[in-house]
Amino acid sequence: MKLSRSDFLVKVSIILTALILKSAAICYSSSLEVQDARGKVFALSHPPQRIISLSPAITETLFALGLDREIVGVTNLCDYPAKAKKKMKVGSYIHPNVEKIIALQPDLVLSTTHTSLTTERLEQLGISVFVINPTTLKASMDSILSVGKITGKAEEAAEIVARLNQRIKAVTVRLKNLKEEDKPFVFWQIGSNPLVTVGPGTLGHDLIVLAGGRNIVGNALIEYPRYSLEAILYKNPEVIIIVGMIEGDYSTDEIKRWNKWENLSAVKNRRVHRIDLNLVTRRGSPRVVDGLEEVAHILHPELF
Repeated sequence: MKLSRSDFLVKVSIILTALILKSAAICYSSSLEVQDARGKVFALSHPPQRIISLSPAITETLFALGLDREIVGVTNLCDYPAKAKKKMKVGSYIHPNVEKIIALQPDLVLSTTHTSLTTERLEQLGISVFVINPTTLKASMDSILSVGKITGKAEEAAEIVARLNQRIKAVTVRLKNLKEEDKPFVFWQIGSNPLVTVGPGTLGHDLIVLAGGRNIVGNALIEYPRYSLEAILYKNPEVIIIVGMIEGDYSTDEIKRWNKWENLSAVKNRRVHRIDLNLVTRRGSPRVVDGLEEVAHILHPELF
């Protein structure tokens, strides 16, 4: 793709700045190779000194790795930990501001597949972009390891993942003797109009299964199927988990909405729950294990 004059000048400026400042950068060498979600191989010559995160999950991982000083920019949705709120904002999660990113002169941008157009433009301008795309709990652990490697924090990442895997194992050990009939049927709600849920290949589905539940749409052919209210009532889930904010969003009204259906198994047994979306939707964040533990407690309070 042919660069516009403005993009060409920006690219030249970036290259000159890098040469003058001799800042640490990601380049091809034989020291350590890391592959991102696209299959692109990076070689780590020096740990990056100016990092921009284009995902709340990545931001959480970077802070967990102790990279507070190196983070120079994050998205508007990056709100955890509290220090993330003080970082320079580079636009939204879906539509980052390329100009703001360029102005911060990063030597590494960490992104997801949701921002492919931004990734393409940044790479055309000579900026290294490392992409992650974890869709399951295991993939989230692998993503943390990859982020650790590309940022020069491989040992720290391995320690974090080891601790997280211990917690995951603790959950599965408690559930190992659970009979199939004792696993409740679950409706995992992520939208209200229309009703949207999670199918196989998603983190939500993975959490349901690992936490000892059965997804009522476990045979769905797409990741995020839509269902009518009548279809959900017919399936009669034993547990309804509404993914939303702790307060002040649609989930409060949804709980009231479901409670009108008194003959629904989940309502009859007072098993309509709300869960913090930040714990179960930020794929690749260390907090997804918090989400697993919370879901396990919801599904099997007698065991947790």
